[in-house]
Amino acid sequence: MNNKSKKILKKIMDKFNDEFIIKFRGENDPDKILYFEDVIDNPHELNKQMAAIPSLYAYWASVKRDAKQLEVKRSNTVAMMESNRVRKAVDSLKEKGSKTPTTLAIHNEIKVLFKKDVKYQKALQKEKEANEITEKVGVIERAVLSKQECLRTIAQLTNGMMNTGLYVMKGKPKKRRGPDA
Repeated sequence: MNNKSKKILKKIMDKFNDEFIIKFRGENDPDKILYFEDVIDNPHELNKQMAAIPSLYAYWASVKRDAKQLEVKRSNTVAMMESNRVRKAVDSLKEKGSKTPTTLAIHNEIKVLFKKDVKYQKALQKEKEANEITEKVGVIERAVLSKQECLRTIAQLTNGMMNTGLYVMKGKPKKRRGPDA
């Protein structure tokens, strides 16, 4: 792995570990993004959190983009290693009696022939790790979108209840609102 790849991976993992944990009460579980206890009876906090959603989404979308770039780079590395070995795999299959090997047979033969190749195995492992990072960040991104929808629903319900007099904010005198008040 070259220095640029290491820097990209470090940047992604730093964002994932540090920023995520700081912003979400020390949790690294995406479910904690969907924490709504503090907005239930506090319209000001609801508005504050709704205003923060676009920047939160943009942040995690940029982390996902970086993770996806790393994933593509590592996939390309594996593909390049495999393409360099295609000729050997085709020759091996022809020796075994296959006249025109299929793509799948060639791919499987590459894995069999180079199962013990340390560089190839490391490249496969790095590709798998990059895929996992991208999936984790994608889960966080989807959780942010889910939170946006939940906050929007809470805001609509709260607004409707305030308009009909069914909802009174905490700390305010309890007076009925509506046409017959």
